[in-house]
Amino acid sequence: MFQVTPHGERVALLRIDDGKVNAIGPDFLRSFGAAWTEATREGRAVVLAGNAKAFSAGLDLKRLPGLERAEMVAFARGFNALFRDVLAYPRPVVAAVDGPAMAGGAILALSADFRLVGPNAKLAVTEVPVGIPFPAPVVELVRARLPVPEHAPAILRGGVRAGARNASARAGRTRSTPASAWWTRRSRSRRSSRSTIRPRTPPRRRTRAPSSRASTRS
Repeated sequence: MFQVTPHGERVALLRIDDGKVNAIGPDFLRSFGAAWTEATREGRAVVLAGNAKAFSAGLDLKRLPGLERAEMVAFARGFNALFRDVLAYPRPVVAAVDGPAMAGGAILALSADFRLVGPNAKLAVTEVPVGIPFPAPVVELVRARLPVPEHAPAILRGGVRAGARNASARAGRTRSTPASAWWTRRSRSRRSSRSTIRPRTPPRRRTRAPSSRASTRS
């Protein structure tokens, strides 16, 4: 389900590929832990990518309804741990998305520091429209990553960002490539404290020289 490919000594590609749409279920969580440990060995930066069909279509709604209560509790804890590990990782994490990243898949992409978005990408958090409770930490993550005008459409209506439109977000820095655009926002987790923020120097005010015609009153 997961393939880890080192690229030099500082970067690892962690590809999600279950042969389908990479739905998140108990098997996904069990396999992800080992793959994440391998990818982050020796503090490497990580690129998360899906397969040709999807980055991740979200929760496995075929498998999850059949879980017993204890199994569902364990799944919920593992689900939260997955995003916590990605958010708290002190090295850069990039989500390379060129297919659907829906619900839990979108949350995984938003947990990364950067999102590299291709023309076939579709990102949406669709929990509320389909009647699934939205956990408070996920709401905060969406609020941190998306510009304020998009909070309600994203959270309440499951608004979908498709293709190059992902680059329209007024967040962080935006860059584009010939065939795609990538939308990014620096993480507001503890790793952002490593960055040095230099205050902007205020512009100098121009002072007008005294006019030669100026006169003084005695």
